[in-house]
Amino acid sequence: MDTSAAELATAFRKMGTDDSVHPLEFLSHWSNGDLLYVDAGTGILRSAKRHSAAQILEYWGEKIFKSSSPEDYSAVNPFAQARLLYVALTIRNFLAGADRRMKSLCDFATGEGYFLRHARNCFPDLELSATEGSPTLAAKLGAEGFPVLNCGLGEGALSEATPVDVGVLTWTLCNCIDPLAVPLEIRDAISESGYLCVADSSRIMVPYRKSLRDYVSQVHPLDIHPFCFSHRALAGLLRVAGFVPVYTNRYFDSDVLCIIAQRVELPAADEPIEVDDPAAVVRFMAQWHEQSLGFEQLRPAP
Repeated sequence: MDTSAAELATAFRKMGTDDSVHPLEFLSHWSNGDLLYVDAGTGILRSAKRHSAAQILEYWGEKIFKSSSPEDYSAVNPFAQARLLYVALTIRNFLAGADRRMKSLCDFATGEGYFLRHARNCFPDLELSATEGSPTLAAKLGAEGFPVLNCGLGEGALSEATPVDVGVLTWTLCNCIDPLAVPLEIRDAISESGYLCVADSSRIMVPYRKSLRDYVSQVHPLDIHPFCFSHRALAGLLRVAGFVPVYTNRYFDSDVLCIIAQRVELPAADEPIEVDDPAAVVRFMAQWHEQSLGFEQLRPAP
């Protein structure tokens, strides 16, 4: 369904502060009691907002990245490195056909820096840089020769940064408490007509790829990963933030959703932007719940 750019921007800013949601009570079967919701204004699947952006950043830095549990995320895992390489190669192929030469690339919220290491090989002619909220990780990457600005996203710290031609945001926007503030801030750090590549997991409004038991955390608060984007949701968010998608990968049959968007003017207030029908997302999640109950019968015995 379509909504206006102004209405969509307002809905993004209100997410988590009002009751315009469809609670998915059945998902408590898979979580630690937390619920997920479908936002009525955007059609996005999301958690409640119980933590601030600073608290989420600290949680990832202190409890996720420092965890030795195989159940917790780390970019050191082969699957994570593989998907970052996939994104790097996708950008390389796209830039090969770009109408102007790109000179610089910034990996925003680089984390453990694995994308930067892939970029060093894939883009030997680009000036590479990054931002990272963890002082420990930023210092480690600085010691490897990468210029890293130690700051979180959405805090205004990029206002003095020199704009780059290509920005990259991988598996990060879904973890941001304010998903509109982040691309709006990054937009000012992208050169005129430059590009922003956003990559995330392809899970919503596509064929089911795993059980909800493996998607919804039973250990961590759900708002460390507060948003689950479909293609429409992510493309709509980027458009509101002043980017127009110019490339989308085969997300429908891939584990990865990858959109490359070009910096353009912010949309007019009445520009129509397509978003997911919230009722359709609710039905999708209910069907995923039922399918997951069946998936569990196929799980190998411990």
